[in-house]
Amino acid sequence: MVKDNFIKSVVSNIIVIVLLTVTMALSAVFLSLTLYNREDALINTLKANDSYVLQLAKVIDYPREEVDSHTGESYIKHGPLVFYDNANILDIDNLKKITGGNATYYPSYFFEKNLQDFTTQFIYTDQTSFQFHARSFREMIVVEDFSTFNLKLLYGRKPQGNNDVLIYDYMAKSMLYYEVFTGDMTNIIGKELVDRDTGLSVRISGIIKSDYERYAYIDKDRDTYEFEETYLTSLQVIFCKPEFVEIVTSESRYDSLFKSYFVDSKNQVFTDTSFRKSKCINLEGFTFLATSDNYMQERGVIVTRATVAFLMGIPINEVDEIIAEEFLQRFFISGIDTFYDTSIERSYLIGFSHGILGIVEETLEEPVLYYYTPNEEDLYMSNAMFRQIYLSLGNDWKANKEILRNFALITQSDEFYEKNPDYYYEGYTDYTYYGLLIRDADFYLNDVKEFSKTIVIIMISVSALGMFFFAILTIKKYSYKIGVLKTMGVGNASITLMFGLQIVLMTVLAFVLSIPSGFIIMSKINATFASTINSDLVFFALKPIALVIMFGISLLSVVVSAMIPLTKLYFSTPITIIRNNNRK
Repeated sequence: MVKDNFIKSVVSNIIVIVLLTVTMALSAVFLSLTLYNREDALINTLKANDSYVLQLAKVIDYPREEVDSHTGESYIKHGPLVFYDNANILDIDNLKKITGGNATYYPSYFFEKNLQDFTTQFIYTDQTSFQFHARSFREMIVVEDFSTFNLKLLYGRKPQGNNDVLIYDYMAKSMLYYEVFTGDMTNIIGKELVDRDTGLSVRISGIIKSDYERYAYIDKDRDTYEFEETYLTSLQVIFCKPEFVEIVTSESRYDSLFKSYFVDSKNQVFTDTSFRKSKCINLEGFTFLATSDNYMQERGVIVTRATVAFLMGIPINEVDEIIAEEFLQRFFISGIDTFYDTSIERSYLIGFSHGILGIVEETLEEPVLYYYTPNEEDLYMSNAMFRQIYLSLGNDWKANKEILRNFALITQSDEFYEKNPDYYYEGYTDYTYYGLLIRDADFYLNDVKEFSKTIVIIMISVSALGMFFFAILTIKKYSYKIGVLKTMGVGNASITLMFGLQIVLMTVLAFVLSIPSGFIIMSKINATFASTINSDLVFFALKPIALVIMFGISLLSVVVSAMIPLTKLYFSTPITIIRNNNRK
C-alpha cells in the first residue's frame, strides 16, 4: 500500500522530496558555516592541495607597551608575534616533546644558488618586477628518512646518492624556460647541475608535483600578487639527504658568482676572470702589499700579487708597492651577483661594482678573489647556514588534525590581558602561505559566521515548518483511506506504521539527496571566496555533525507533525472519519 500510495502521487511526492532536499542541504550548509574555525580551514586546505610539508614559526605573546606615533601617548598592545626566522636547530627537540613521536621535523638551510651559476646560457633578470619563472634556488630542506616524505612525485624517485635532490615541477619548468636543460621534465631526471665557480654537483633524482600552473597569469600583467608570490617562492627549494648539507658546507669558503671582470679604467679594458671567488668577513691573517683608505670599512675585493702581475702584464717579482698602488687606482671589479632580499624572501641577480681594497703580498696556490664585506649578512647569505624548521605530515588526516592543533595560533581577549599583566606565552605556529592568508581573512570570516547564525535559524524554522505542513497534508490526503482501513479492523499501530513509514522514507530519501547537494553548494561557496583572493583555500567544509543535526530535526519534525492529525483520527470512529473526508 505504501508503494501504491507513492506511485499514485509520484509528481507531488517528487516535488515535496526536492523541496525537502533543498531545505535540508541549505540548512546543513549554513549550520556548517556557523561552526567555522581557522584550524579546520587550514586542515581542509592542506588536504585539498596535497600539502604535507609545513614551515613552522616561533610565537611570543605578552602585553607590551607601545607609543602612538600620532598622539605620543603610550598604550598596552598585545597579541601573538610571529617570528618565522627566530627558530634554531634546538627547537626541534622542543617540538618533538610537544607532539611526541607522532610528527616528523625537517631542518632547512640556506641554498642561494642562481640558475646562472650552473649554465653559460644567459638568464635574463629583472630586479624591479616579479616574473613567473624563478631564476634561483633559495633553500635546502633536509630529510633524514624519505619514508616520511609524502609529497607526490611526478617523475623520478626519491634521493639515493649523497648529492641526489628533489625539486618542484615549478623549478624544473623554469630551467626548461631558461634553457638550462632542453626537452621536457622527464629529460631532467638524472641530470646534474654543476656550479661553474665552486664545482658543486647537484643531481636531480625526482620532480615533485605542485600547483604552480594556476598562477601562470601573473607573468602577463606584471602586477604584484602577494599570495601567489609567496606560494611560488616556497617552491624554490630542494629536498636532500643530510650528507648533501655537508657537501655544500665544504664549498662555503667559495662564492658562487655569476660573472665578474676586471675593469682597467686607464685603457678601458674589460678582462673576464674565471678565478674562484671566496667570501671573507675577517681581514686578520692577511699581509698586504698595499691597501686603499678605510679598507676595513668598505665592501670590496682583495687580490694577490699574481693577479696584479697577470693584469699589468709584468713578471710577479716586479710587483712592488708602487705597482700595487697604481693597480689600486687603476682597476676595479664589476659583475653580476645574487642578491637576497629578506623583505620578500626572494633572491635575484644584481649588478655590482667593487673597488680593490688591497693586494695580498704572498702568492697563493690557486687564483682566488676574496670578496670582503664588513657584515656577514650584508648582501650575502651563507649557504648551509641553518634557516628554519618544517613539519612533515602523514597520510592520516585525522592524526594530522590532532598534530596541527598544537600549532594553532591562540588569541586572547582584551579582558584577559588586563587581568593577567604578567602573561607570557612562547610557542610555535604554522607559517604557510595558506595559514597566513586564512589568518588575514579571519576577521571577515567571523562576520560570515555570525551572519550564518541568523540564516541557519531561519532555515531550520522553515525546514521544521515545511516538515509540519508536509506531514499534515499527507495525513489529510489519506484520511478517507484511514477511515476505510479502520472499518476493516486494521489497528492504529498498523496505520501508524504504514503512513509513518511513507513519510519517514520520503524524509530519509530527501536527506540522502541533501548530502551531495550540500557538498555542491559548499564547494560553490568556497570557490566564490577563493576567487576573490585568487587562491586555492578551502575555508568551509560541510560538517557531518551539521548533516546529522538537520536529519534529526527533520525526522523529529515530521514524526511529531504526523502524530498530531493521526492521534485525532485514532479517537474518531471510522464512520466519522469517512463522513468528514468523503471524496466527491
